[in-house]
Amino acid sequence: MNIDETYHYPTDPASVYALATTQSFREEVCVAQGSSESEVTIDEQGEGATVTILRTVEGQMPDFISKFVGDQVQVKQEETWGPAADDGSRTADLRITIIGQPAEMTGTITTSQESNSSTNFRVNGEITVNVPFLGKKIEPEIAKVITEALSTEVELGKQRL
Repeated sequence: MNIDETYHYPTDPASVYALATTQSFREEVCVAQGSSESEVTIDEQGEGATVTILRTVEGQMPDFISKFVGDQVQVKQEETWGPAADDGSRTADLRITIIGQPAEMTGTITTSQESNSSTNFRVNGEITVNVPFLGKKIEPEIAKVITEALSTEVELGKQRL
């Protein structure tokens, strides 16, 4: 199942990238998203960075899914940000894995200048759940959780900027 969400920040792409690679902000996001435990690592690499977030969250899934995953799940999110393009835009490879479960999302995050005072923050990816018969029913539930988490992060980011 594909997710393609675009959000808007009232600032330039460089400021959005700086926020996305600030450890205190990402830790604050984990708390706002309801993580009971989290670990954030940011590894700057040349003109980019790798952000790794490991968090434990409530399952937030319908009963037919909770039977398989339990009340809490561990989620690993990895973003590998490349260097800024000439126009300031950036792209990150994104991978979200539910640890111990056959579910993941792979895709990209792109920041791009929308106007003089606005940046598009686009998340595009494919969710796959490798469970016969149930996988296609579980994917939309995971998509809901991911989009809710993204919305929380963006709203918190707007407050910080």
